[in-house]
Amino acid sequence: MKVPEGVPAEIDHDVPAQGIHRVPHIVADIWGARPADLNIVEGIRTIRGGEGFWNRGVSVLEPKLIVAGRNGVCVDAIATAVMGFDPQAPHGQFPFPGENHLRLLASVGMGEIAPERIEVRGVPLRDAVFPFQSKRARKS
Repeated sequence: MKVPEGVPAEIDHDVPAQGIHRVPHIVADIWGARPADLNIVEGIRTIRGGEGFWNRGVSVLEPKLIVAGRNGVCVDAIATAVMGFDPQAPHGQFPFPGENHLRLLASVGMGEIAPERIEVRGVPLRDAVFPFQSKRARKS
């Protein structure tokens, strides 16, 4: 496949072409190329059950939380934990159907993903947890 001028060709041809594998690698590459100076995950009002209202079974949630910080990997790991998910889950294990982009980034030193090793200010993590999915739903 021809790429536009000035855009480097894909380097890692060992990554499977399916989105559940490629997208996490692309996210990790973008994050690694230019980490953001301020990272914000807004969770005032959101949905669960899919990426958008086009998914069947989505419902509105109001966690009323904002997670912010200087290291995007740490912010994403804490936001993942707030949602009731394990940011350290192995590749292919719930909630990551393919590669876990957080593990990819942590493996190259871009940030910490163990919630107990990340400094959290404001509401303690244990008080901020707002599960997005029940344990019963995770098993199905």
